[in-house]
Amino acid sequence: MAKRMFVMLTVTLLLVGGLGFVKFKQIQTAIAQGAAFQPPPEAVTTIVAAQEQWPSTINAIGTMAAVRALRKMPVPKEVVFPAVVIDSTNYKTYDIPDAQRSCPKWESIVK
Repeated sequence: MAKRMFVMLTVTLLLVGGLGFVKFKQIQTAIAQGAAFQPPPEAVTTIVAAQEQWPSTINAIGTMAAVRALRKMPVPKEVVFPAVVIDSTNYKTYDIPDAQRSCPKWESIVK
């Protein structure tokens, strides 16, 4: 009985020691590869700088609220846009480029 216990413990220790040694070598290899790792060069893009004309006014509700606040004009604490469910019956109204869409007027949003 003692001999079987000794053999079982010896085999178990050899197995655990072997697995530990293999893992130790794997970690050493990973550390060596990590030390030699060089990150790839960073991608850089360029654009040509050019002067552009911006409109003197921007017709957006958020901009209007900010301008009104700076001019000490009344601004509501909350601006609520009407909700619209877009489905197959009314999607064509919204299926146009952003530049062609009209911004809602301040008076129609703030009541």
